[in-house]
Amino acid sequence: MERIPLRGQVSIEGANAHPHAARRLRESFPAIEWIESTTLDRPAVSLAVDASLPEGAFAIDTTANGGIARVDVAGGPFSGVIYGVEEVIQRLARPLEEGFDLPAGRIEERPDLT
Repeated sequence: MERIPLRGQVSIEGANAHPHAARRLRESFPAIEWIESTTLDRPAVSLAVDASLPEGAFAIDTTANGGIARVDVAGGPFSGVIYGVEEVIQRLARPLEEGFDLPAGRIEERPDLT
C-alpha cells in the first residue's frame, strides 16, 4: 500500500474548533513544524465535523496532489474528530525522520456505542 509522508512545515486547519485534537497532533509529532493556516503550497491536516457521520464515527482521507500531502480528518458530532486523530496517532502513522507517513486512501470507522 502506498504511504504518503508529512515532513517539515504542515498546515493544521480547524485547530481553533478542535484544540484537543490539534494539541495531540503537536505532542505526538514534535518533529513537524505545525502552522495554523490554510495554504495549498505545503502539506496539510484538516480537522472538521461531518454532521452526516454518527456520533464517534470518523473518516480519514490521505491524498497527495502534485506531491503535496493532505490529510482530511472528518468526525461525527462530539467525539469523531478526536477519535480520528487518535487513529492517526496510535494506529496509522509510521515515524519517519522529521515527520511521519500515512497510508494513502480512505479509512472509515464507526465505534459501537451501544
